[in-house]
Amino acid sequence: MEPFDEAVRRYLRDRPQATVVALGEGLDTGFWRVDNGQLRWLTVEEPATAALRRMLLPDGPRWRTLTGRATGPQWPAAVARPALGVLVLVFGPPPAAGALRELRALCARRLPGAALLLEAPLRRRYRPSAHRGRRSR
Repeated sequence: MEPFDEAVRRYLRDRPQATVVALGEGLDTGFWRVDNGQLRWLTVEEPATAALRRMLLPDGPRWRTLTGRATGPQWPAAVARPALGVLVLVFGPPPAAGALRELRALCARRLPGAALLLEAPLRRRYRPSAHRGRRSR
Protein backbone atom coordinates (compact mmCIF):
# COMPACT_ATOMS: atom_id res chain seq x y z
CA MET A 1 0.00 0.00 0.00
CA GLU A 2 1.28 3.45 -0.88
CA PRO A 3 1.98 5.96 1.91
CA PHE A 4 -1.10 8.11 1.37
CA ASP A 5 -3.70 5.48 0.48
CA GLU A 6 -5.16 4.89 3.93
CA ALA A 7 -5.16 8.61 4.78
CA VAL A 8 -6.98 9.38 1.52
CA ARG A 9 -9.54 6.64 2.20
CA ARG A 10 -10.18 8.04 5.71
CA TYR A 11 -10.68 11.53 4.28
CA LEU A 12 -13.07 10.23 1.60
CA ARG A 13 -15.24 8.37 4.12
CA ASP A 14 -16.67 11.72 5.26
CA ARG A 15 -16.28 13.53 1.91
CA PRO A 16 -16.79 10.95 -0.86
CA GLN A 17 -17.01 13.59 -3.63
CA ALA A 18 -13.87 15.48 -2.57
CA THR A 19 -11.08 16.52 -4.90
CA VAL A 20 -7.65 15.07 -4.21
CA VAL A 21 -4.79 17.24 -5.49
CA ALA A 22 -1.53 15.31 -5.85
CA LEU A 23 1.50 17.59 -6.06
CA GLY A 24 4.55 15.90 -7.53
CA GLU A 25 3.24 12.33 -7.64
CA GLY A 26 5.13 11.46 -10.82
CA LEU A 27 3.71 8.30 -12.38
CA ASP A 28 2.01 7.11 -9.21
CA THR A 29 -1.38 5.46 -9.71
CA GLY A 30 -3.03 6.53 -6.46
CA PHE A 31 -6.32 7.45 -8.13
CA TRP A 32 -6.96 3.85 -9.18
CA ARG A 33 -6.01 2.46 -5.76
CA VAL A 34 -8.35 4.69 -3.77
CA ASP A 35 -11.12 5.47 -6.29
CA ASN A 36 -14.54 5.31 -4.66
CA GLY A 37 -16.42 6.08 -7.87
CA GLN A 38 -17.10 9.70 -6.83
CA LEU A 39 -13.82 11.48 -6.07
CA ARG A 40 -12.00 13.80 -8.46
CA TRP A 41 -8.21 13.72 -8.78
CA LEU A 42 -5.83 16.41 -10.02
CA THR A 43 -2.13 15.78 -10.47
CA VAL A 44 0.14 18.83 -10.67
CA GLU A 45 3.53 18.22 -12.30
CA GLU A 46 6.42 20.03 -13.91
CA PRO A 47 6.10 20.15 -17.75
CA ALA A 48 8.25 17.13 -18.68
CA THR A 49 6.67 14.85 -16.09
CA ALA A 50 3.18 16.11 -16.91
CA ALA A 51 3.69 15.30 -20.61
CA LEU A 52 4.93 11.79 -19.82
CA ARG A 53 2.09 11.22 -17.36
CA ARG A 54 -0.52 12.31 -19.92
CA MET A 55 0.99 9.93 -22.45
CA LEU A 56 1.06 6.91 -20.10
CA LEU A 57 -1.95 7.76 -17.90
CA PRO A 58 -4.28 9.85 -20.11
CA ASP A 59 -6.78 12.16 -18.46
CA GLY A 60 -10.20 10.69 -17.74
CA PRO A 61 -13.61 11.96 -16.64
CA ARG A 62 -12.60 12.30 -12.97
CA TRP A 63 -8.80 12.62 -13.13
CA ARG A 64 -6.44 14.86 -14.98
CA THR A 65 -2.89 16.14 -15.01
CA LEU A 66 -2.08 19.84 -14.85
CA THR A 67 1.25 21.43 -15.70
CA GLY A 68 2.57 23.72 -13.02
CA ARG A 69 4.40 24.21 -9.75
CA ALA A 70 3.06 23.12 -6.38
CA THR A 71 3.13 26.73 -5.19
CA GLY A 72 1.93 28.11 -8.53
CA PRO A 73 -1.31 30.07 -8.46
CA GLN A 74 -3.00 28.21 -11.35
CA TRP A 75 -3.95 24.78 -9.98
CA PRO A 76 -6.40 25.85 -7.23
CA ALA A 77 -8.71 27.23 -9.95
CA ALA A 78 -9.00 23.68 -11.36
CA VAL A 79 -10.69 22.48 -8.15
CA ALA A 80 -14.28 22.70 -9.38
CA ARG A 81 -16.13 21.81 -6.18
CA PRO A 82 -14.05 22.90 -3.16
CA ALA A 83 -17.09 22.88 -0.85
CA LEU A 84 -17.19 19.07 -1.21
CA GLY A 85 -13.70 18.78 0.29
CA VAL A 86 -10.12 19.16 -0.89
CA LEU A 87 -7.20 17.00 0.17
CA VAL A 88 -3.79 18.19 -1.03
CA LEU A 89 -1.05 15.54 -1.09
CA VAL A 90 2.60 16.57 -1.32
CA PHE A 91 4.81 13.75 -2.57
CA GLY A 92 8.56 13.41 -2.19
CA PRO A 93 10.95 14.94 0.28
CA PRO A 94 9.47 17.63 2.51
CA PRO A 95 9.50 21.02 0.80
CA ALA A 96 11.79 23.71 2.14
CA ALA A 97 10.25 25.78 4.92
CA GLY A 98 9.65 28.76 2.62
CA ALA A 99 7.95 26.65 -0.05
CA LEU A 100 5.79 24.96 2.57
CA ARG A 101 4.69 28.33 3.98
CA GLU A 102 3.91 29.47 0.43
CA LEU A 103 1.84 26.34 -0.23
CA ARG A 104 -0.05 26.66 3.06
CA ALA A 105 -0.81 30.32 2.32
CA LEU A 106 -1.98 29.45 -1.21
CA CYS A 107 -4.32 26.75 0.11
CA ALA A 108 -5.64 28.99 2.89
CA ARG A 109 -6.31 31.84 0.46
CA ARG A 110 -7.74 29.88 -2.47
CA LEU A 111 -9.09 26.67 -0.86
CA PRO A 112 -10.12 27.46 2.72
CA GLY A 113 -10.73 24.31 4.70
CA ALA A 114 -8.51 22.13 2.51
CA ALA A 115 -6.49 19.43 4.26
CA LEU A 116 -2.77 19.20 3.51
CA LEU A 117 -0.88 15.92 3.82
CA LEU A 118 2.90 15.72 3.41
CA GLU A 119 4.90 12.62 2.67
CA ALA A 120 7.67 12.64 5.24
CA PRO A 121 10.06 9.75 4.70
CA LEU A 122 11.89 8.60 7.80
CA ARG A 123 15.49 9.71 7.78
CA ARG A 124 16.68 6.73 9.79
CA ARG A 125 15.36 3.23 10.14
CA TYR A 126 14.29 2.12 13.59
CA ARG A 127 16.96 0.05 15.29
CA PRO A 128 16.45 -1.74 18.57
CA SER A 129 18.49 -0.35 21.39
CA ALA A 130 22.05 -1.60 21.58
CA HIS A 131 21.69 -1.72 25.36
CA ARG A 132 21.99 -5.34 26.46
CA GLY A 133 21.33 -4.86 30.16
CA ARG A 134 19.17 -7.12 32.34
CA ARG A 135 15.49 -7.28 31.54
CA SER A 136 13.12 -5.94 34.12
CA ARG A 137 10.26 -8.12 35.27
